[in-house]
Amino acid sequence: MKKAPIFQMHCLSFKASFREKYFWGHCKVFVFGEKLAKEGIQEQLDFLLRHPQPREKANVYVSKGEAKPILESLPPLENYSGEVLRELSDLHIGMLVTMQDLDEMLTGIPQAAALPFVKILPPGKGQTKLQGIPYIVGTVVFKKDKMTGMMTEKETRGLLWLRDEVESYTVTIKPKGVKGKISLSPVSAKVKIIPQIINGKWKLLVRVNTDGSVIQNGTNLNLSNPKSLKAAERAYQKDIEKRIEMAFLHTQDKKADILGLGKDFYRKYPKQFNKVDNHWDEIFAEMEVEVDVAAHIRRQGYINKPAGLSEKEVKDK
Repeated sequence: MKKAPIFQMHCLSFKASFREKYFWGHCKVFVFGEKLAKEGIQEQLDFLLRHPQPREKANVYVSKGEAKPILESLPPLENYSGEVLRELSDLHIGMLVTMQDLDEMLTGIPQAAALPFVKILPPGKGQTKLQGIPYIVGTVVFKKDKMTGMMTEKETRGLLWLRDEVESYTVTIKPKGVKGKISLSPVSAKVKIIPQIINGKWKLLVRVNTDGSVIQNGTNLNLSNPKSLKAAERAYQKDIEKRIEMAFLHTQDKKADILGLGKDFYRKYPKQFNKVDNHWDEIFAEMEVEVDVAAHIRRQGYINKPAGLSEKEVKDK
């Protein structure tokens, strides 16, 4: 007799008739262990989507090592670890992927998916081992139902730019030829993905238009000066371009179209796409990508010059 699929998840439970009984509708978070993710999650995913109780809007994650420690942790500010993960996803610290999203990615043309990768941060001084906090530290790449690689936090940021999911997070830049760094918080970001086929070559144009505001100036630049402001904006632009290029190169290396670009090309070029449908992975892996970023700093904060520096120390050019 075949055993039921075994996996670990976060779930609220209730007791009835002196025995534990789980109501799947209470589960808001599902965490797949790293070993299971590498072996394949098709059986478990089929159960969760076929059963009438589990929520399709529940968030899905992959844990470093076993899932059990993630679920057993007792974060100091929340009732349970699953709520911490949900809040981090809502803040777009990493990708936000629901059960429904995962199913659509794996059953789509590329059969590729990405899930947030989580681990337990070490407990603070005086805290017990179980008081470590779960945190999103990157992204796991799936080809079909198996984990094939992982993206770092920096690459994940580029992925969020490509998915147009950038909200309120801090970008730290270092203008060329200047000591210190400037921290920016993006105020708005618009991302446009433009599929192109030029002279038989498949190409992707990514256009980003973003405005940022300064939240900390650790340099000696006076950002009220147009030349200094331009230097900071160039650094801002280069940082975003690098993040996006890193993320895209990683997915191309794995031949995993986790962005679902196949759909975009199909909508624009249905006849051409139907001819390459059976080897889209190879087309995707060799595709040329052009990233065009327009980055502007609209707000310098309540003060113009760097705090704590004398007039002589401030660089106005």
